[in-house]
Amino acid sequence: TTQEPSYARDASMPTQGASATPETPEVPTASALDSRPRFTPSSPADAVPESSISAERFFDPDYDAVLHAMIDHVVQHEGPVLDITLARRIARAHGFQRTGSRIQERIETLAQPRFAHSEETAGTFYWPSGTLPDNDIPFRWPENDSQARSLDDICEQELHSLARYVLAEGKRRL
Repeated sequence: TTQEPSYARDASMPTQGASATPETPEVPTASALDSRPRFTPSSPADAVPESSISAERFFDPDYDAVLHAMIDHVVQHEGPVLDITLARRIARAHGFQRTGSRIQERIETLAQPRFAHSEETAGTFYWPSGTLPDNDIPFRWPENDSQARSLDDICEQELHSLARYVLAEGKRRL
């Protein structure tokens, strides 16, 4: 008997003498995907009583305690977090539609002495307590598509972790 040639288009069809079940690449299980670190945006308003939030007092020095609590909350839950992202979250919690330079400067003035920070091309990243800018940190996957971050919103160490993950996954699939 003569054997017919095999073609890639026929790869899923078993040939005579071949196994009836074609080999498929290993796909991570749902539980393996669920165990990956996740990124979830925080709400700075959760850090203080709602009645204490005041857009009118935002620039007053006696309002620092409220802003400190909100900054701490965002950095601890989202950090490392980009300076503009931190300022934007706090501005929105106060009902500001735009985050101008005065708002960003106010938040940076309060955040810099409280947290370790690193300067990158995108801006300043604030790191949660107990984590230093030279620490290796895992990439945090979004909970869903609406929570995906832009590249500028992700610090270099986290992007390095993602690159290592992608390279390792590629090697496993070869």
